[in-house]
Amino acid sequence: MGQFKVNKVNTRHTSRRPGHRPPPRQQEPRARHLRPPSVMLEKRGISVLTIVFALAVLAGASFGCTRPPASEAPNASGPAAPQATVTTGRPVPTSTTFPAVTSTGALPARSPGGQAVPPASGSTPSASTSTTAGPGLPATLPAGAPSLGVPILMYHFVDDTPPPAGPWSVGLTVATGMFRQQMDYLAGHGYHPVTLEDIYAAMAGERRLPDKPVALTFDDGNMDNFTKAFPILREHGFVATFFVITGFVGNKLSMTWDDLRTMQAAGMAIESHTYDHKNLRQVDPQTLQKELAGSRETILQQLGVAPLVLCYPNGKTDPQVIAAARAAGYLMAVTNLPGKGLDAVSRYDWPRVRVAPEDSLEGFVSGLS
Repeated sequence: MGQFKVNKVNTRHTSRRPGHRPPPRQQEPRARHLRPPSVMLEKRGISVLTIVFALAVLAGASFGCTRPPASEAPNASGPAAPQATVTTGRPVPTSTTFPAVTSTGALPARSPGGQAVPPASGSTPSASTSTTAGPGLPATLPAGAPSLGVPILMYHFVDDTPPPAGPWSVGLTVATGMFRQQMDYLAGHGYHPVTLEDIYAAMAGERRLPDKPVALTFDDGNMDNFTKAFPILREHGFVATFFVITGFVGNKLSMTWDDLRTMQAAGMAIESHTYDHKNLRQVDPQTLQKELAGSRETILQQLGVAPLVLCYPNGKTDPQVIAAARAAGYLMAVTNLPGKGLDAVSRYDWPRVRVAPEDSLEGFVSGLS
């Protein structure tokens, strides 16, 4: 302490010598007069730890070094991948490539962005009141809706060997090579496959059918529809309608729901062939409800689209069955009756053209005209 006072006196004395000019205030004193900063601060009652803490606080305030909220913290694995979303329809992975249906100008029954949103997990959709399927068709047709002469071709199995479903399958199996010839003929002669919903929309005045329209339908949902018919349809850019028995989906002879989703994503229409393929004219009201509304709701839950077209088992129907189909939410239905004339009044009784395995190509062509 005494040395400190002597230095202070000497400094004051030196600064007052005659003719001496004091050094600028910003200049440091000579080295022999310097004291360690810690000593100087301690003399004034200020600890080094206090200064360090103050500087740390100031630095944090200056640079905004505050912890972000947990919700804003960056992801350690990098930015989140964008979600593949669509405004309507079953969510589709971004890696899925849909085949272009342009080689013949065919109208897709279900575009990837035109499907209904699947029901939320845990919800119970009402298939009988849903009208979100397909292109959003009106529930009724206007008075004076036009009749259309569109042939609806009826297939069951497409394979070189009939499936082991019983002896009756032999008369329902079209050979794969013949089926390819038939599709080649349609493509080469200007025919444009459409769905039954396209036909209904044309009757409603909401869509114009292409030249030489034809509808391709497949009953029962057998596995060969996916392994044999579907690849040939894709090669030609064609759409078709597949009537599935929902209680049979996934068994050893039938397509799975994943198969049906693949076909739906490619533009095929998946419609109802009831739940258990029972004769609807001979069942009780509860079973009739299950066969019609139950199968429709199952397809809605599995594929996100409520079917609007019903195919009667064995083509058998009556006024009571038609009333039940209408109440279940179907807008039209097809039978096994032969014919090509389609009109609004009989839209729950539309005829079809059976494609038989014994038909030659000439016989197939005669069924188109």
